[in-house]
Amino acid sequence: MKIRKGFVSNSSSSSFVCEICDKTHTINCYESDILKRKFASGRCSHVLCKDHLIEIPDNDLKETLLAIYTIGQMHDRINNAKTIKELRVLATESGTTFVESQCPICTLKSISNTTAKDYIIAKMKTENYFTEEMLKEAKNEIREKFVSLEDVDVFIVECEE
Repeated sequence: MKIRKGFVSNSSSSSFVCEICDKTHTINCYESDILKRKFASGRCSHVLCKDHLIEIPDNDLKETLLAIYTIGQMHDRINNAKTIKELRVLATESGTTFVESQCPICTLKSISNTTAKDYIIAKMKTENYFTEEMLKEAKNEIREKFVSLEDVDVFIVECEE
């Protein structure tokens, strides 16, 4: 059986598998209302159910939305917004795109077993059996030592060299 991560497409529909909960969502390719979609894809290339996203703090909201919309009508609407309430409405209209600071994977709020295993292999130079306790300890250590998934990936690559 093939297991696919991210977007999977054929001529009439597209599907994606959430990288956190493994829930599969299928949409009609002709559906034009992206606000009804229950998923989002990040500028970091992760694909998630929208309810997994980290809420943007009020003081970062405008800057984050402007990072998503660098030009165009939405960019102008964000710049002209006068209140946090207006910005929150625009955030819900932002559709299916998010930035790294909203991503629970990039911010290490959610660490996959694969990342934990890769970390253990890089650190201990071993590929033996991994117990749930070992994975849990590795995830806790990753959260203590690193700020982002990118930092973990750099550590793993440096250990391989």
